[in-house]
Amino acid sequence: MSSTESASTEKRSGSRGGIFLLLAQMILVGGVLAMSGRFLPRVIPDTPLYSEYPVYSLREALENHRTPVYPLFLKLTGRWFPDFQAVPATQYVLYCLAVLLFFRGLTTLQANGIRNALIAGALLYSNLLFQLANEIGADCLAATGLIAVFALMLIWTSGRTRAGELTMLGAAVFFTWLTRPAYLFLILLVPVLSSLCRVPAGTPLPRLPGWRIQRRLIAGMLLPLFAYCSLQWFVVGRFAVVSLGGYNLIGISGQFLDEATLEQLPAHLQPLGREALKQQQRMDGKLAMPEAHRLNYQRMLTR
Repeated sequence: MSSTESASTEKRSGSRGGIFLLLAQMILVGGVLAMSGRFLPRVIPDTPLYSEYPVYSLREALENHRTPVYPLFLKLTGRWFPDFQAVPATQYVLYCLAVLLFFRGLTTLQANGIRNALIAGALLYSNLLFQLANEIGADCLAATGLIAVFALMLIWTSGRTRAGELTMLGAAVFFTWLTRPAYLFLILLVPVLSSLCRVPAGTPLPRLPGWRIQRRLIAGMLLPLFAYCSLQWFVVGRFAVVSLGGYNLIGISGQFLDEATLEQLPAHLQPLGREALKQQQRMDGKLAMPEAHRLNYQRMLTR
């Protein structure tokens, strides 16, 4: 047997060993999740916003302040299993498939299957998975999409630039931010990181070829965004992904309203600010974590 054939056989053997190790971890983690009751659905305050989403009316769907991917996911799983019974297990299976794809992406960088399995397998022990796998909300599915995005980005940056792989990467980014619009930053991050990852080791900074971001990749990220926003424009007259930013902004910034800030508001907003401040003062005894600093993250999140 030639050295080339021997290396190829060793590579396949290492890859198979890595896959078996990764699958064993998935079975182990799945068993822990099942035994700890994390395959039982957990309804959260946001759940009705997804389960009652108007999926059968295009106008009402686009006017809604939620995006359609997770509501459609709930509809599909609910056709066979009512009361969200299949959602946690399905979310875990999809998460595992994304981890397998990440393992595949790592193999484009290095041939050590065991090492790749350990790196990819670390994602199975994520606090996010253990907290959100059974939650009836979009976070777990969006995180699954995020892992798939970085897996496909590794494949893209390995030197393959075929149209099919670009299409899959663009579709994964589109799926992820349409599941949870907080991931819109991927539209800029993926082209920048992809360009940097293509830079040969030891290249002097002034000569970095990676700063010339691939036009095809940028187009693959932006076209779905403009298509969706254009659909919003033609149907409901709003060029946007979703109308939710103001709600989130006031939920956080409104906590910092005080008398000094009230005087700095524009005159036409001061009556509204004054009523908000009165409401806040009336609720002082009911608000969570009163002893914590108002910049404390958990305090802001709880309130």
